[in-house]
Amino acid sequence: MAGNVGDGDISTPTDTGQSSSDVLPGWLSDLKGIATADGGPLGWVRRRITEYLVGLVIGVFATTSHAVQSAWGTVADAFAMAGTATFAPLGDLGVTLLDLVDGGREFAVGMIAMLGPFGVVVVLVTLVVVAAVLWRAGVSLLESIPVVGGVVRFVR
Repeated sequence: MAGNVGDGDISTPTDTGQSSSDVLPGWLSDLKGIATADGGPLGWVRRRITEYLVGLVIGVFATTSHAVQSAWGTVADAFAMAGTATFAPLGDLGVTLLDLVDGGREFAVGMIAMLGPFGVVVVLVTLVVVAAVLWRAGVSLLESIPVVGGVVRFVR
């Protein structure tokens, strides 16, 4: 029975003698569930927009995390190569020290990987701390050289 309330058909007779279900595509009758769902069409649209925005935020966060972790890997590889060149002349002691440094780096990478998306924050904080320590160590090293130390103190 076309046009009865509650039978799932939204067709009504028109002036031309055709029902609207003959004119409208079948997928349009599926929208009846949206209109009767809690919140109506506006609620349905808001849920879809919210899902999209949440997915977008998670995607941006994951992409940023991957970019920072990729950069961290490059920096770690650079330190590993520099360590190899630095500790190679020391022979077995250099190999042992290099293994300790590499083990520490692998431990840090493993800990960051366990944190998932929050690894970005840990990487950034770690980079700031390492940069501050290296800066202090570099300035101290430069101040211990007689002529350069005077220049460093003058610049400060």
